[in-house]
Amino acid sequence: MEPTMTAWLQFRCLLLAGLSCVVVSPNLGCTSKVQDKPAKTLNLPDAESALRSGNLDLAEKITRQVLIQNPDRLDATQLMAQILVSQDDLASAAELLIRSGSSHPDERPGLLAGAADLFLQAGQTKRSIDLLQDLVQKHPSRLDIRRQLAGTLNEVGYRFDANEHLRYLAARTALTPRELTALINPFLTWRNFADRPNTEDEQAIQKAGLFNVIAALRANGEARAALEVLQNSATFKEGDPYAIAVHGWLLSLTQRYDQLAQWAASANPDCKRYPDYWLAVGNLMLHRKNESAVDCFTEALRREPGSEEAVQGLIQSLSASKRNRPVEIIQQRKKLINESAAIARAISSSPARALQLAPEMGRVMNDMGRYAESLAWQESIIAAVSPQSSKLNSIRQHKLATLDKFSDGMNVDTIVCGLEQGDLTSLASRLADLRSGSQEPLTNGAPPRLAVDRPKASKAVFTNVAPSLGVRHRLKNSDPPVQKEFRLHEALASGVACLDFDRDGNVDLYLGQAGCVPPGGVSIVSNQMYRNQIDAFRQCTEASGASDFHYTNGVTAGDWNQDGFPDLLIGNIGVNRLMLNQGDGTFLELKLDQPSKNISDNELLEWNRGMYTMSVGIADLTGDSIPDIFETTYVDDPHAYEPIPRRPNGKPVKLPGPKHFRAAQDRLFVTSSDGKLTPKSLGDPESIASTGMGLLVTDIDGDRDNDVFVANDQNANQYWRGSEANWTDSAALLGCAYGPGGRPYACMGIAAADFDRNGRLDLHITNFSKEPSNVYLQTNEGAFQDAALSLNLDKNTLPMVGFGTQALDFDNNTTTDLIIGNGHIEDFRDQGQTFQMPTQLFTRSNNGYVQLEVAGDDYWSQNHLARSVAKLDWNGDGRIDLAITDLMEEFVLLENRCEGAGNYLQLEFAGTKSERDAIGTRVTLHVANQNHVQVMQTGDGYLCKNESCLNFGLGNATTVARIDIQWPSGTNETLHNVAANQRLLVIEEITANHSDSD
Repeated sequence: MEPTMTAWLQFRCLLLAGLSCVVVSPNLGCTSKVQDKPAKTLNLPDAESALRSGNLDLAEKITRQVLIQNPDRLDATQLMAQILVSQDDLASAAELLIRSGSSHPDERPGLLAGAADLFLQAGQTKRSIDLLQDLVQKHPSRLDIRRQLAGTLNEVGYRFDANEHLRYLAARTALTPRELTALINPFLTWRNFADRPNTEDEQAIQKAGLFNVIAALRANGEARAALEVLQNSATFKEGDPYAIAVHGWLLSLTQRYDQLAQWAASANPDCKRYPDYWLAVGNLMLHRKNESAVDCFTEALRREPGSEEAVQGLIQSLSASKRNRPVEIIQQRKKLINESAAIARAISSSPARALQLAPEMGRVMNDMGRYAESLAWQESIIAAVSPQSSKLNSIRQHKLATLDKFSDGMNVDTIVCGLEQGDLTSLASRLADLRSGSQEPLTNGAPPRLAVDRPKASKAVFTNVAPSLGVRHRLKNSDPPVQKEFRLHEALASGVACLDFDRDGNVDLYLGQAGCVPPGGVSIVSNQMYRNQIDAFRQCTEASGASDFHYTNGVTAGDWNQDGFPDLLIGNIGVNRLMLNQGDGTFLELKLDQPSKNISDNELLEWNRGMYTMSVGIADLTGDSIPDIFETTYVDDPHAYEPIPRRPNGKPVKLPGPKHFRAAQDRLFVTSSDGKLTPKSLGDPESIASTGMGLLVTDIDGDRDNDVFVANDQNANQYWRGSEANWTDSAALLGCAYGPGGRPYACMGIAAADFDRNGRLDLHITNFSKEPSNVYLQTNEGAFQDAALSLNLDKNTLPMVGFGTQALDFDNNTTTDLIIGNGHIEDFRDQGQTFQMPTQLFTRSNNGYVQLEVAGDDYWSQNHLARSVAKLDWNGDGRIDLAITDLMEEFVLLENRCEGAGNYLQLEFAGTKSERDAIGTRVTLHVANQNHVQVMQTGDGYLCKNESCLNFGLGNATTVARIDIQWPSGTNETLHNVAANQRLLVIEEITANHSDSD
């Protein structure tokens, strides 16, 4: 049984009773006689009465006199402590309670616990924790003191230490939902920060708790800032074991592998009790492709069963070690951890649903082997709703039975998913090898240093030529247009397709439009087709038959019927439209009947069922050389189109986000040889949650089968690999589903290129503000590692809301640069946030990516609400231009006028055995002792289609020594001695598997 009332609790009750005090300066060590002796003999109740009436001077005199007469009198000591607290001398009050505890051994635990509380309020954190830890060690049955220790540890950010005590308590007493939620989200900060912590104010950091600040920064994607705060702290410099453990983890999150190796070789052994240590060493071993990573992440999970980070590390390390069978179990564990977090959020946000959710939380916790927590959640919820329920006694009996079977209240074997852990003691010798340098040196995860002889452009120059060339296009996001407080569809904009629809050798433009209320609305303005006539673009929408008056998001082009002319695919909120190019400069819509029941019973996959379509792509996804159709869908909920609910003053009750509505399923339509579109499901429809925005279709893994990558908003990204019969989402398995820390980001655009020059396709993903870009570098084993921090992309992308993005070599100097279109989804300027944002151009240097100042015109000195970004060479000068749509401004065509650009080679492809557009064709240029790899792709990032051409910057090289081409059909070809500064059309050889020609 817990004590009913300690001396300290009695003291706190007096404080809470509202006794008023005035500031005094008591001399507790005084032994002289009290001056101005009261006329009559007064006792302690008189002092208490004086205190209540505000006569603190009299209260002090009486209390001091009582203490002089009887220094060990406990009630007088407590009253004097109240006086000290009133004048903010908390530390002296704490010392007084400690001295009193020596004279009152029965009350000592309570008095020292009270002293610890005062030390915490006084900012003497270490003294408070030391006192409580000593008390818990000497009085393990005092659950009230252990709980106070857990709360204190959480308050200052020692989350793992706190959770150890909370797990102990969960099996023995009732906990609050907040305490139980701390076990579910072990690495999130205990404190809520309304704003970003001020990392320049040391006092503010100390007040908020160093590790709370670090956790808040890390959760916001600012691992680099968190590392700087930690390294500048006295706690770290003094060698605090937890600080050292966190240091290692932050080094791993910022991909500083050289420093991480030094840290691992010299870390204090006391660090090993923290899961952060094992996460850091696991990431180091994973980077070194050492199978010890599995054991490290297993140990981290054993110590912190709620660690999603440990589970994600296990998925990657098990995959790399080819131990595929346990991976499915680990993936299920990740799902359970996410489910527990979602239920905890629901309980917190809707207490009325708590009783309904209690069994669900119990089930999830039981499935993870966390039996005591399962019972504790149910106990906590039932006690709050029905404190007299007989179920409470039953739950407590179950707790006792659980402790009899599992001393920690959990099944450790289930916690670690049945993995057999290796000998961790042998890991020490491996880490010692790092110090001695007996193993190969590590790198910091950054791409190899770049060639020093590449030409440098004088400066980046892009000029908007759309108005002068006759392209006038402004999006209408609704009818009438909306400029703030958007529904989902009103903030996302429409895309652009770059295609040569009339086959005259010049790239044309097809621009999406909205201008109505979806899903059934019809606009008075159409999408627009602009024909490139060299000196100008001519609007020819009606003449070409390319009109569409629906709510268009994504647009793309591809030769769907393989007749040599690019067709249009229009992705609408509603029914999509496939417009077939007639070869005479006009389009005709392909009318599709509803699929019959023997094709599909799932109406979600039927072509004529209107969906919330975002990006679309045309490519062969079944390996039969016939193009199929893929679309990403955002939500599947009619409530998404309803007006925003408002308060009587007109302010929105809440602004909608994708999580407020039912998630959708992306759709694949397989094309047969007779032109029929058959819907196919990717994975289990019941378990797929997609809020798809960006799309990439190409051969990502190099196996000559096209894959699909979907950037999801606030849900895990999806990386679909396989075939018509068996599609598998490998994103979580291979490390490209989540942001740092294992949580989903609000992902939007995708740019694909070989950023690190290892011959494999990598992915750059744009995200919401406070979420830096991801740069998933593909390893030789096909897994991905996020290198955004080592490439220095985090600082400049963190404050942005990024949408469209493309990889390009803007100055043809052989390096891969990046363009990002930014702009917020809501106008929060009244809250100090930026609405319009700059479009960013980054160039590659030996130290990662550097943001450039761009000249040309006013576009680069102003902010925008950029959305879709596509690349093309509109004037055929060998320099890549940019087409950018905007939520409110006119479309811009940014002509590349970079002076001093290097040489180039542009390649177009026509498949014969492969599909006509040759999506997935892999090309390797061998030039000037360097290899350059690019892959034909579609989907192209966010709502758009790039010009179907690969542009290689050659720097100073005037000849390409060799070009290796791997067609999707399996055909290989090689070209030799190809001159620079030209565009070639390469047609797939029909009769030979290998061609060697000049």
